[in-house]
Amino acid sequence: MKLINFSHPLNPDAERVLHKEYGVTEIVHYPIHLDLNVGLDTQVQAIVEDVRSRYGEPDVIIPPGYAPAAILLAEAFPYRFIRLTSTGTPPKWMPAELLYLGANPPIPVDQVVQLLHAINAWFGENPEAAPHEPPWAEDFYALMEKLKNKE
Repeated sequence: MKLINFSHPLNPDAERVLHKEYGVTEIVHYPIHLDLNVGLDTQVQAIVEDVRSRYGEPDVIIPPGYAPAAILLAEAFPYRFIRLTSTGTPPKWMPAELLYLGANPPIPVDQVVQLLHAINAWFGENPEAAPHEPPWAEDFYALMEKLKNKE
């Protein structure tokens, strides 16, 4: 699994955790420096194009610390990202958790919302009372397979 790190440099302990606990096989350090006097969208788009041309599509990213840039990069690479946390002085950045931004391939939000509404309408407050499989069950099972395969 290829990881692009747009954030703080990782120490050897953090890299070991990424390899062992998260299954990362390749780590690409890609520090970004943004000019806040220039349009952020244009700068991030240039970064995305450069990353794709040099490294291909990443499987997971560590977003930069600057939240607006992190949001734009998460939109460009809508798979999963690793949140870092720091301990000690000076900070020692370590992986905290793997977060999924959507299924891989992405599932349209409106389909997820439709299924959730259907589930609530069908089962209501007492799921055991459902007499048979609902008409939308096939779509629901397909969605669950997509979500399971994103891991």
